[in-house]
Amino acid sequence: PVDPDTLVGLRPKVLKTYQWKAPEDRGDDLKIGTLVETNTDINILDSLSYRVMREQYPNMHAILISRSGLLIYEEYFYGWKAENLWLIQSATKSFTSALTGIALAKDEIKNIEDPICKYLDKYKQQACNSQNGDLTVRQLLSMTTGLEWNELEFDYGDERNSAYQCGKARDP
Repeated sequence: PVDPDTLVGLRPKVLKTYQWKAPEDRGDDLKIGTLVETNTDINILDSLSYRVMREQYPNMHAILISRSGLLIYEEYFYGWKAENLWLIQSATKSFTSALTGIALAKDEIKNIEDPICKYLDKYKQQACNSQNGDLTVRQLLSMTTGLEWNELEFDYGDERNSAYQCGKARDP
């Protein structure tokens, strides 16, 4: 049995059971699939859902699962919603390096020694200013820009913490 308080915020659920529901089409170009067309065992998703609801995976707020190119599972837990902004911190490096590799293969980025100013048209003011104008794609990928960042000196809830400031920024 699942305690009712662990169900709060799960889309919100008021029952003591979990029932799979197809993800919503949010108009974000993610193709939605069904369990049948992806040959997915509902018991595995149920088990995962109950484990999160029982807090077996601390700090798990959302899970999205794609199979065969189709989104088949999208759940938010404990009051979190799809609209919430998520700081994925170091996981960003994996996405960024993969996307950079794709951009290099497509010749959209010519050389990682190029300044970022050359590629960030929407952010020309920030990327091409006196502080950042010489920063290269390689420096961003290797986190060797020399830009000030302090998330260890202060607690994550402290306004002086760089990660806190980033999370509160209108455009992190």
